[in-house]
Amino acid sequence: MAAKLGRKRQSPVWDYFEFDCILDTSKYLVVEQDQICGQFLKGKNPTNLKVHLKSSNKRANLAYLEKVKEHAQSSSAGSEGKPKQSSEMHPETTPEKH
Repeated sequence: MAAKLGRKRQSPVWDYFEFDCILDTSKYLVVEQDQICGQFLKGKNPTNLKVHLKSSNKRANLAYLEKVKEHAQSSSAGSEGKPKQSSEMHPETTPEKH
């Protein structure tokens, strides 16, 4: 079992991989032909994991891209209700014009 240390990984690519910090490897968890692929990749770089996902399993990659799209939409929806900061909102930080 992989040790769970550090902060939570936020990239949707981690739905398809599990990182083992002791071995410094990421295990590919996509099921192919009724069994987990289980291929190990060195390190935890999300870009490398995305490239592997794209090249190894088209169906899983399409599902990943949908999750990325949903993640981006939910992130932008959360910021819509917040007021934008401007110098008008904080007059003490606005330099005076003479």
